Amino acid sequence: MLKSPLISKSLPCPACKKEHQQRFFRQRMFVPNVVESDQHVVSYKWLANDVEKAYPGYYFVYFCPSCGYADTTEDFAKPPASPALGQVLKEYRKNGTADPVAQMLVKEIDYANIDFTGALRLYLLALRVHSMGADESIRDTYKLGRICLRIAWLYRERNAAAQEPDADAAPETLDQGLAELRALWPDAPLTERDAMLMAVQFFKRALLTDTRFDSTANHMKVSLLTADLAIRCDDYAAAMEVARGMYQPAVDERGRIQEKMQKKDTPESEQRQLQVGMKRVSEALERAGELRREILEMMEKREMPRITRIARETGAKGDDLERALLDNGIFPEVVAELKGRDALRRF
Repeated sequence: MLKSPLISKSLPCPACKKEHQQRFFRQRMFVPNVVESDQHVVSYKWLANDVEKAYPGYYFVYFCPSCGYADTTEDFAKPPASPALGQVLKEYRKNGTADPVAQMLVKEIDYANIDFTGALRLYLLALRVHSMGADESIRDTYKLGRICLRIAWLYRERNAAAQEPDADAAPETLDQGLAELRALWPDAPLTERDAMLMAVQFFKRALLTDTRFDSTANHMKVSLLTADLAIRCDDYAAAMEVARGMYQPAVDERGRIQEKMQKKDTPESEQRQLQVGMKRVSEALERAGELRREILEMMEKREMPRITRIARETGAKGDDLERALLDNGIFPEVVAELKGRDALRRF
């Protein structure tokens, strides 16, 4: 008989303090097998043959059956002492049970049997809960972005399953049973694209304000993820904004490292660490440049039919064509790139 890959442990709810069983995956059960550019795991490789294949993607959020509070597994198990979580817990204890969106989702969650619909409701609930609180400036936008990204993955997986040749009869629409939610919460991410665009906005804010991204490595990792999501949504302006934002933190850190390296009393061991840091910064700057070029190529390819039409309809040349393109909404980076290559002369 196959055993469950999950084990249960009683944990107190961060909001109401009541204890309930939460599920953990046993150690060394699986590893990612195929991973997409936005970190979505397409398939897993199971390391044990005598266990049931529970889908890890459904177990990102823990839920309190007593009060309906939901949070990511790590923050539910070990709540961080952060202003963001403090605000959320205060607001949820005060108004959470009166929030119609949260309570509608709570009533529809079968926590004992998590499937696509159950996971979607859990993640939407966590998104709603952690968007509570009047002061938006202290929200954990990185957490909110991660939740939105997981929601996008769920929709993607559902769409992929519906397109399989051996799929059952017409699958339920992604928002079936969520019409009431749409009415109560118009901004709810009810498609993959909605969720990705929302994740982009949250991640962009986190990159600017969250001290976790003072590190060049962390900043680069999330910047690349954010740009990837923006590109998937054809939002090249947002992707370019992210690419530009990768430069300054790396340049600032390079300056700090150079200043330390120039000090004569810096120990040799620290000098070696600084050299490693300098290499990392150089890699970040190089990758930022590569990303900018990749985005520019995509932007130029998409805009070329419109550029050709504007040039033909206006008959403008040289500087006049440059102004005409900008006036008609062609991205400034694309115009500058074409001008730099002297490519505007061929129109």
